Amino acid sequence: MRRTATAVLAMTLCIPVPLRAQTKLVESIEVRIANVDVVVTDRAGNPIVGLTKDDFEVYENGKPQTITNFYEVRPESVAAPAGVPQADDTVPAEARRRRIVFFIDNSSLHPLRRNEVFASVEKFLDKLFRPGDQAMVMAWNRGLHVIVPFTDDAARIRKGLDNASRLSGGGVQMESDKTQFRRDIQDMIDNARAASHGSRGSQSVEMQSVYDQSLSMARAHAESLYQDEKALTAAMSTMITTLAGLEGKKAMVFIGGQLPDKPGLDMFQWVDQTFAALLPVVPTAYREAGRFSLSNELERVAKQANANNVTMYLIDGADPTKGTVGDVTSNEPSDPTVDFIDFTSTANVFGVMAQMTGGIALMRTNNFDLALNTVARDLGAYYSLGYRQQDDTPGDRKVLVKTKNPEFRVRSRKTYVAKTAEDQTKDRVISNAFHSQIKGDIQVTLTSTRPIAVDKGRFKVPVHITFPSDLTLLPQGDTLVGGFTLYIAVVDDNAAMSPVTKRTQTLKLKRADEALLRSRPISLTAEVLVSRGEHYISVAIVDDIANTTGYSRTRIAAQ
Repeated sequence: MRRTATAVLAMTLCIPVPLRAQTKLVESIEVRIANVDVVVTDRAGNPIVGLTKDDFEVYENGKPQTITNFYEVRPESVAAPAGVPQADDTVPAEARRRRIVFFIDNSSLHPLRRNEVFASVEKFLDKLFRPGDQAMVMAWNRGLHVIVPFTDDAARIRKGLDNASRLSGGGVQMESDKTQFRRDIQDMIDNARAASHGSRGSQSVEMQSVYDQSLSMARAHAESLYQDEKALTAAMSTMITTLAGLEGKKAMVFIGGQLPDKPGLDMFQWVDQTFAALLPVVPTAYREAGRFSLSNELERVAKQANANNVTMYLIDGADPTKGTVGDVTSNEPSDPTVDFIDFTSTANVFGVMAQMTGGIALMRTNNFDLALNTVARDLGAYYSLGYRQQDDTPGDRKVLVKTKNPEFRVRSRKTYVAKTAEDQTKDRVISNAFHSQIKGDIQVTLTSTRPIAVDKGRFKVPVHITFPSDLTLLPQGDTLVGGFTLYIAVVDDNAAMSPVTKRTQTLKLKRADEALLRSRPISLTAEVLVSRGEHYISVAIVDDIANTTGYSRTRIAAQ
């Protein structure tokens, strides 16, 4: 995926007192809470309400954890049984807020099926949305396209979906490419038979050449799919990142026609089966397709979702009659084995990603209303459990949540990553570029001046950052010490983002100069490189002693 280049080229600081160099300021010890959202249902999928933290057991890497934070989110429409306490109304509004990314894989969907999904999204939007909730609609077709940026306006989402329903879908071309692939190979087989004039030996030589060519064509087909889907998984990862720094309930609803872990496996299988009766060849489908495996990339997407507490709901938008007796869309003969591989490759990926993140995968269905109703129900009825992180050791931690009643069904994320304070700040800087709703304790003002062209397609943008000079300072002999850290990120209109750039400024001044320092705001100027187009520049200022933070963003057009 194209990334928006950015760099802090220079940082000019304006502070009205002389400063001295200072190294380490202070050691800080943080107590952070690992939060896990849990959906509890009965066997029929109905939400179980009114549980307390004593009804749950939480394990991290197999070790039991003490639940320190707990609340229930329950829709008003769900009445608690007699004797069951009401849901906690003291839960902050920010924690109850829901953020949803609708991710449409337009490259693998037939337009008619895609629009059926859109119709269901529109139908259930009132259930999915409450005042303060936000949603974003993205479309993928060999590139990421923002249909509707994050908004709390349901009417805007409906309009965006209507506009998107007029886009061409790539699913038709994808199936057409497979059909042409099979026809081309069948033509080569027919030509080889005709050229051999019935001679068994000659035909065997000709057919071996056709087989070798067929394998080469299958590899090229698989390589093309592999590169496209590798870019797709990167785009999914990007959209998960936009939710990373936010609180509340977060979900990605992915709608696509296929997402196999081994792109091209079905066509390798078709080649194996086609030539099995023609040559004494050894089946190579799984070995060949293994060279194009996306298992690691897909697992990383699910783990990233877990690291950011994002639940994934995956909806199969492929035609459920494809490859069946009722399939009237194709004149090609159906091959049950190839069709089964085509279906199960995606079904397995959808199922694993949903299970890892505590979501649901819905396969081979025409009932998109059921899928969207399930998402709405999950987002409106769940429990939030928290426990203290034991350490900041990098890497994934396995999380298991149980209820003491074995009849209940529990869904929650299966892993999480302990993030440092710096990682969390970087997440929020990126989220701030998309949402502009990240709250902070420091009032930060960010402005920019006209972009300056530096070479073809690149521009230098001076940005001016101002914030109050009431930073926390610690006494050290006859001096005061403190400091702040600046974080900058850039995001463009198609969600391509830069890495987060960080600069730290230490402060050391005489006690007599404190009044002068406090007399006016601190201001600094940084220069950022961007590509041509529309961008958001997002910044954060962190008080290194108090660990308080402020955020701001500005929109610029580099032309």
